[in-house]
Amino acid sequence: MPPCAGYVGALTALLAVTSADPSAALGRVGLGVVRAAAAEWEVHHIVPLYSGGPHGLRWRVYPASRLADVVALVRPDLVFFMLGPSLLPAFVKEIGRVAP
Repeated sequence: MPPCAGYVGALTALLAVTSADPSAALGRVGLGVVRAAAAEWEVHHIVPLYSGGPHGLRWRVYPASRLADVVALVRPDLVFFMLGPSLLPAFVKEIGRVAP
């Protein structure tokens, strides 16, 4: 089954911009969504407070400082945000700058 019902074509790359902190509600929900998506998509996960160390997740995880590089390299078919309102505008602006 394709990731988006009714879509004709191949959607493969998902850029998720979420917390990955399982001790926080937003992090648990974000990880749950990304985990489910990883079954069907090639997931690239930008995590705002991630420093680049080992993580144990089944998909690629990057620190926020790599956002522009990841967007330019991956050219995601879909971008999923789950961030607090204070972080969201900066991430949306940066993605718009790299991939208008």
